[in-house]
Parts: sequence; structure tokens; C-alpha cells
Amino acid sequence: MGRRSDKQVGALVHMHRRKVTGLGIILDRISKKDTVKLPESNEYGKPFRGGVWGWEARSDKGNSTFVLVQWFRKPSEYSDESCRHASAKAWYPISFLKVVSRGA
Repeated sequence: MGRRSDKQVGALVHMHRRKVTGLGIILDRISKKDTVKLPESNEYGKPFRGGVWGWEARSDKGNSTFVLVQWFRKPSEYSDESCRHASAKAWYPISFLKVVSRGA
């Protein structure tokens, strides 16, 4: 069965591959194996279960688990500045996020 993921509802997370990593909390978690119908790959920007289905969450990339993140400090996209246009609540593939350790 494997080890349980630390990326559960209520965990503090950041986007570790971005210059500005941001800080957020996981509000919801879904998987392709759940009975929930996920938006199509071309439907990014669409409201979905309390957040926005962002371009990062396109389901055609082989991702199987997604989380809804409420950002306290928004991460950057392609620059050194945090993203101004991103929604405060958005869906992301779980692989994009890393749990903030207790010592951080």
C-alpha cells in the first residue's frame, strides 16, 4: 500500500520549484480514482469545487492527484515577483507542492 502522503487537507505547502515559493494551506484533495468528474484539459480557468481549475492542473499531463490550495502568500510564475493574477484558491497537481517543515 505504501507510505501515506504528508500532503493531506490542512497541511501548509509551498511551490518548491518557483523563485517565490509562496505559502498556502491544502483545503481539498481529489484523485482520478475518485468518482468525481474532473474538468477537461482545455477548461482551465473554470470554477471547480470552491477554487479555480488552473492551467497547472491540466489532467492530460499524467497527474492523478490534485489539491485545492488557499494561498496566504502567492507563488511566482516566471519572474522574481509573486503572481498578481492568480486566484487565491486554485487546484494544482500534488507533485507541484511540498509540505513546509516544522523547522521552517
